[in-house]
Parts: sequence; C-alpha cells; structure tokens
Amino acid sequence: MIGDRVAKRYAAALFQEAVKEGNVTQVEADLRLISATLGSMPELRAFYRQPMVPPARKKSASEVLFEGKVQDLTLRFLSLLIDKRREETLPQIWPEFEALSNEALGIAVAHVTTAVPMTHDQAARLQAKLQEVTGKAVRMEARIDPAIIGGVRVRMGDTVMDGSIQGALAALSERLHGQRLARQ
Repeated sequence: MIGDRVAKRYAAALFQEAVKEGNVTQVEADLRLISATLGSMPELRAFYRQPMVPPARKKSASEVLFEGKVQDLTLRFLSLLIDKRREETLPQIWPEFEALSNEALGIAVAHVTTAVPMTHDQAARLQAKLQEVTGKAVRMEARIDPAIIGGVRVRMGDTVMDGSIQGALAALSERLHGQRLARQ
C-alpha cells in the first residue's frame, strides 16, 4: 500500500509538469512505451530492480533505450525515479498517470466483458448509452469471457453494471437461498 501512495504522488507530480509543458498525451504514451518495454523484457526489469547497479549506470541505460523515443520530461522523470531509488514504482505510476489524464480530459474508461465479441453496432450503442449515463466521453476496453454465458458486464471505476446471464443466475440463486433461509 505504501508503494501505491508513492506511485500516486509521483504520478501527480509528473502530471502537473506535463500539464505545464502541454504534453500530457505524449507523456502518457511515453509511460505506456516504457511499461511495455519493461513488461516484455524480464532481464531489463531485473536490471532496474537490482540495488547493486549504480544509479549512473541505470540512467545511462535509460538514455540509450529511450532517448529520442520519449519526451525530455519523461526521461528526466525516469532519471529522478532512479536517483530516488523508486524505479520499482514505475509499473504503478503509468495507470495512476492515465487516470489523472482521463479525469482531466473528461474520459471514463469502461471495462466491458461479453461472452462473444460485440458487433461494431452493438459496441457503438453501448458506448453511446454509457456516455449518456456518465456525461463523459467513454473509452471502452473489451474483453471476452465465455463464462458469463451471455449479456454484458461493465465496470467503470468502482461501479459494476452486470447484465450478464451469469450475474442474473447468481442473483436468482441468492434470492432463492435467502427465501429458503427465511422459511427455516
């Protein structure tokens, strides 16, 4: 939990600087690139997490890997993380930064789960309905899970709207179980 607070603090500081420089979208893309790079290269992740590797060597590696590919602000931020020995928080910083960016831009992220892929028309109608309900632009992230049997389950932040058959069966089972307990 301490790591989460640290990540939020660093993400907020980076976000403020990105707003000042007017390149929030680019910094968000930079963080996505760095996270994807670290995610796809376990050796590189291990290198950054190794406390015996001097910070100067980590900074040099960062410059070689990312200079010219990311904004100067992002590279300076990565250098700051290395100086403060907080490079392990980078995987948590990107989602925190993204959340701040989405909030500032009035974007809500909807995690949509269906049993089968939605058609383009179905996705467009669902997105329009979610935009109407939230009053925000909605970016949908779709996922297929045959276990929900049919229907759709939407999670936006802490809110879950479950219109799946699996959810309906679970609710029915709960009601029936509750009635059985009430009779006993």
